[in-house]
Amino acid sequence: ETPTPVPRLSPPPPSPTPRPPEPTPTAVPRLLDQVRFVTYYGIPQVPEAGILGAQPLVMSIPELQAWARELTHDAPDGRETRPAVHLVVTVAQREPGSDGRFRARLPRPLVGDWVTQAQEAGLAVILDIQPGRGDVLGEVAYWADLLRKPGVHLALDPEFVMGPNQIPGRDLGSVSARQVNQVQAFLSGLAETSGEPKMLVVHQFADSMVTDKAQLQAFTAVDLVINADGVGRPADKLADYRQYVREPGFQFGGVKLFLQADEPLLTVPELMRLEPPPAVVVIQ
Repeated sequence: ETPTPVPRLSPPPPSPTPRPPEPTPTAVPRLLDQVRFVTYYGIPQVPEAGILGAQPLVMSIPELQAWARELTHDAPDGRETRPAVHLVVTVAQREPGSDGRFRARLPRPLVGDWVTQAQEAGLAVILDIQPGRGDVLGEVAYWADLLRKPGVHLALDPEFVMGPNQIPGRDLGSVSARQVNQVQAFLSGLAETSGEPKMLVVHQFADSMVTDKAQLQAFTAVDLVINADGVGRPADKLADYRQYVREPGFQFGGVKLFLQADEPLLTVPELMRLEPPPAVVVIQ
């Protein structure tokens, strides 16, 4: 796989990083045992980065609802599929920027607007983080005010988790099980405080992108999804999915569909014949 092209953004002024909340434990049910999600992926106002930047949300809603109905109809386990928007909110950059972290954050008011619109339409929200050389947990904590909200979840893209000498779009990044566990612990605190379960989607298309999987831990009220994120031949994507299902630490699986690049595009019946069927379907 070749690294994904990186759109350039002008970051807003830095804001202080919120501290993780002090959890007050409550009983929180597992989310993905009950439902699955279909999501449209993108960066608002950046058309080349996915559907959400290419068309208004009002156009995406009926399309997502149609996908959700089809996935629900074909689900062998009887689970309902719910629609969601998948917003990349911390975006990796090819240039270091003023802080040298090779990432830009979307303006909070813009992201907050999208979250409000989506929730008013009955959609869940996934905030996607491409940390560049920024601290992974710090980038997650930056968005804590939105992640506290019911129905707002998180995705982490290891492709853009850079080492000290790596550059987004040139080098393939990676995330360790330790980093994933730290993020899960943070989300678990949010979930236990609010009483609402959270989902963490981790994208993967190469073995090197998620290291030490045997060290992945299960956290209260956080469902971990390994999302088969490869672009191109369906056979390769399906092989990745089946591999990830067998690996240590697996809880739930996801598949990403690239409408303009996958040839041919996997069909809903093909997705639902996977064992287990994906809990998340991401569409770009």
